[in-house]
Amino acid sequence: MTSPPPPPTGARPPRLVLRFAIYSAFALALAGAGILYVVRAQMLDQAERDTAERAERVAMRVSEQLELRDVERPVSARRRAALDAAFSYELGDDLVLVKLWSPAGVVVYSNDHDLIGSRTSEADELRAALEGEVGREVTDVAREGTSRALKSLETFVPIRKGGRVVAGLETFHDYERVAADVRTTMTQVSIALVLTLLLLYAILLPILRQVTRALGARNSRLAEHAAELEKALDERRRAEHRLTKAEQSYRSLVEQLPL
Repeated sequence: MTSPPPPPTGARPPRLVLRFAIYSAFALALAGAGILYVVRAQMLDQAERDTAERAERVAMRVSEQLELRDVERPVSARRRAALDAAFSYELGDDLVLVKLWSPAGVVVYSNDHDLIGSRTSEADELRAALEGEVGREVTDVAREGTSRALKSLETFVPIRKGGRVVAGLETFHDYERVAADVRTTMTQVSIALVLTLLLLYAILLPILRQVTRALGARNSRLAEHAAELEKALDERRRAEHRLTKAEQSYRSLVEQLPL
């Protein structure tokens, strides 16, 4: 008769609990990464919206100094100097390039004078701006024909005079400045989120330890019960062996009687 397998012991925490602890840590880390990804995307989008609103304010302020003839053809040297002075108050560390577009798709003014007179390769964006819409995208200033390579946030906004759209203004803000603000905030959010997840896991660990102790105690009881059962089975096997031996002896005795 084969003996049963050795009973389980409570010396080690059950593997199920250890796996649950590992999977819980992995799930919390994955959830934290997902939250940070969503928060970062939302913050970047909001930062781009704020930059687009700044471009609209620039267009509104500059429109007060524009003349209608400024948006009909490339400006003269005198008007170019006047617009340089007007835009000098707007250009700063993050606003690096502006282009004023006529409805015909010609750059009538730019703080980069080499671009004045060039034609647009983004007719759809200009058309949307002339219809009163605001467009934005992340691009490189070098694509605009400048010698400077810089990742920027390009924004198309309408220029209004007398209640109607007369031109389009294209602005380029240094994207690194936009991303830097997001990174600063994201660092603070990340620290707060990591501390929150660590606190949550610290609260979870005592529960896991209690479950581990409970399962360990149950395993110990099962081991004791299995040991008692094994002992009883051994005693039964010995009793059966003694009984079989007694029956054999009795049969031999009976067979030897003369009767």
